[in-house]
Amino acid sequence: ATLNAGTVLTPEERLARRRLILRDAASLFSLFLITVVIFLLTLLLYHSFRNHEQELGLRWKARGEAALKAGNPVQAIDALRSALAYVPNRNTEIDLAMALAQAGKTVEANAYFNTLLESAPGDGVINLELARLAAKQGNDRVAIQRYQAALDGTWEGNGYDRRREVRLELVNYYLSRKEYASARSQLLIAASNAPDDPLIKDEIAARMEQAQDPSD
Repeated sequence: ATLNAGTVLTPEERLARRRLILRDAASLFSLFLITVVIFLLTLLLYHSFRNHEQELGLRWKARGEAALKAGNPVQAIDALRSALAYVPNRNTEIDLAMALAQAGKTVEANAYFNTLLESAPGDGVINLELARLAAKQGNDRVAIQRYQAALDGTWEGNGYDRRREVRLELVNYYLSRKEYASARSQLLIAASNAPDDPLIKDEIAARMEQAQDPSD
């Protein structure tokens, strides 16, 4: 019943009203506590699920890398695809593309590397792998272009040594095509940048001899 202004409540009515207010407040507080508990449980389950996914992703990635090093690219492909299903990761994608290339899935590997290249056009590893694929396919123009992009690109770790290795690989490519002048020009650059290491100098000298440059 609606109370009119100025209506005087009896003690019993005032007590009943206080009890009703307290009961409603207790109900609201209980609902709030239940909501908080459900939220915390959901958050805990989510973090637990994400941690489990991370663990599975790392396990599959390790299996894929081990298979790749052991020369089992087909097994590596399955493991790395499983790893990516749990944890998308750029390095894992590069490993998968390498496994596809080693397994002879050239078209698929080429498409994969080109997709990766779109987001990182200066990546040395990706350009090098695309150069190797182009060389296998007999696409000389693209192979040389990608080798050069790998030389100009960025590398994780010791980029100085990696660029020298890429340059010598490009030299080998020129030698296989009997393009001795191009091989010699790359070898002269490699020699000028080579450290004072007899093994490296001997390696460059051997290739100079192959490039019909015995005097250098």
